[in-house]
Amino acid sequence: MKQLISFLFLCTFFLGFSQQQNLSVDDAVLGYYKGLYPSSLQNLNWVDNSDTYVFQKDTVLTFTNAKTNAVTSSFTLSQLQKTYPTLKRFPRLMEISTTEFTFKNRNSIEVFNYITNTKSATISHDEAAQNNEYNSKAKAIAYTLDNNLLEQFQIQRLQLLQ
Repeated sequence: MKQLISFLFLCTFFLGFSQQQNLSVDDAVLGYYKGLYPSSLQNLNWVDNSDTYVFQKDTVLTFTNAKTNAVTSSFTLSQLQKTYPTLKRFPRLMEISTTEFTFKNRNSIEVFNYITNTKSATISHDEAAQNNEYNSKAKAIAYTLDNNLLEQFQIQRLQLLQ
């Protein structure tokens, strides 16, 4: 019995030391550029009021159910480029709901319905604006321009019933 315990101890001892790798100063400082960085999910967001999260892999947004870990749907960059042809890559998502996502496109905030593939809203601001903050409930953006605080609301068109 003592021999078995000492044999197991020696095996774990050698296995533990064989997994260690010595890093040089170059690896420690510049290791990020040599591939020594953790993998992560890009553009990771929770879908509002649901148990679904979305992340970007290459040019596809993948919607995944957090409870079952099953992919529920996906959305590609080419679908988004039909409405926004100037986009070269997926924009960083500001927020996402069960039907729409919001992102910044140059000097405007865009709300896009990914179910119907249509533009829901556009809120433009001055190109020289700084400190942009978007409020999704008010559909408005606040920003500073030459030390002045300004805000821009989404202009809604009213249809008259005849």
